[in-house]
Amino acid sequence: MPDYRLFSWGANSHGQLGLGDFNKDELTIAEEVCLTSVNLKVEHVKKIVGGAGHTLLLDKFGGVYSCGWNDKGQTGLKNATSRFQKLDGFDGERIVDVACGWDSSMAVTDNGDCFVWGSNTYGQLGLNSITIGTKIEKPLKLKLNSAVKGISMGLRHSAFITRDSRLFVSGAATKGQLGINVHGVRFSDSFSEVSDLQPVKHVSCGQHYTAVITATNEVFAWGDNKYGQLGIDPSLHKRTLRPIKIENIDGCNKIYCGWTHSIILTNDKKVLCWGRNSYGQLGRSKSTSTTEFWKPKAALASITINQLSVGSEHNIALADDGSILSWGWNEHGNCGNGSTNDIFVPTKVNVPNGSAVMVGAGAGHSFAIIKTDH
Repeated sequence: MPDYRLFSWGANSHGQLGLGDFNKDELTIAEEVCLTSVNLKVEHVKKIVGGAGHTLLLDKFGGVYSCGWNDKGQTGLKNATSRFQKLDGFDGERIVDVACGWDSSMAVTDNGDCFVWGSNTYGQLGLNSITIGTKIEKPLKLKLNSAVKGISMGLRHSAFITRDSRLFVSGAATKGQLGINVHGVRFSDSFSEVSDLQPVKHVSCGQHYTAVITATNEVFAWGDNKYGQLGIDPSLHKRTLRPIKIENIDGCNKIYCGWTHSIILTNDKKVLCWGRNSYGQLGRSKSTSTTEFWKPKAALASITINQLSVGSEHNIALADDGSILSWGWNEHGNCGNGSTNDIFVPTKVNVPNGSAVMVGAGAGHSFAIIKTDH
């Protein structure tokens, strides 16, 4: 019988690693997370994602567990906790996906209902002006006219895709990250459709920008482009308020947005990166010219990647052989290689013997599930 174990590393200033310890500010080497207190088998975990200081864990039965920073109610629990606890408040519905913003959270059910909680200071929960500036301490169902199939959260804005492939956005708007005409206001407090897009199949929200893959496998992006994170030359466009197509990308499966860098996982399980590389988040050396960073370029060219998770400025990749690679910002040990130096070349993560089957990341923390055969 195989044995499955959950490990975490990186920033832990708010207990976001789920280790039951608020005293360890950071870990540079993976440490095992115990889930026995919530009676959850590690092999049943379906997804792990984090925000600034909180983490959400989704199991294959539709249960959601959280831990970490809770000053805005982002864990959905009554109190902050450094161990995972199960959330209530989903009206008995089965959750199929979860997402984290900086200090807010989102979930979608198998029925297409969408729940939000945490900070709504910038309208990122889409609850209209009545709740602006307040915190939502437990999951609240959005009143929507269409069923939802996909969700994403950035620093202070959120997006969802409906089952008929339309994109809706809400939250901070000062950098054009919503892709809608908000007449110069700082934010939108309710979800509005990005109307001039083709049918959308995947969305990812970055710090101040948004990117999508359409049903025809084209990639569009909009918002802040200071570092070329939109895949267009920043000397021509520092930002764009409307979706612009990123050229020369084929075979897109998923797109991932960090704070200022973007990554495509292609259909043939290869990785394309572009945007900022100050911390090595593109997997390119410090000596590489910065003038071409806006152009998508392959990283890990000889390695097949089964899964990818992107933090604010670091990346965790699960390779086909069961190894884990990381690169980028590493101030809190979030790359898991035993140091706090930034990683410019994708490097194997120090995890116990076994084969990795899943990875996850928050802004500055990381997770992995390791399977060991007996």
